[in-house]
Amino acid sequence: MERKSVIEELITIFSRYHKKHESFKEFCLENPVLEKSIEVFDEELVDLIYLNLKQLGICEKDETEQYCKENWTINTCYNLIKLASEDEKYVKAAIDIISDWENLKTYTAKVESHTWFYYKDLLVEYS
Repeated sequence: MERKSVIEELITIFSRYHKKHESFKEFCLENPVLEKSIEVFDEELVDLIYLNLKQLGICEKDETEQYCKENWTINTCYNLIKLASEDEKYVKAAIDIISDWENLKTYTAKVESHTWFYYKDLLVEYS
């Protein structure tokens, strides 16, 4: 599959999951077992998204970082997917930025201040 279509599918899956998640909120308040189950599913979904990003080659190899999840590049891509899944207007920008992840620092430079930036500002800048 092409990189852009994989990223788009990840955003779509995450978005659908969040919509279903919202419908269970009322039941969770009444049922702690269900609440814990949903929490576990949330963690599993995050792991699957990281796995897909890693399979796309996004996890840079850095000998100082033991785990891929601690990698700035993959975390940035994950957060862009998460925001795009919550707001449809950011989907195209997120797909474009993530599919060109090798140049991620170029994209973030416009919204970066010292060592941090706002993910939403990044998506707005490129929307």
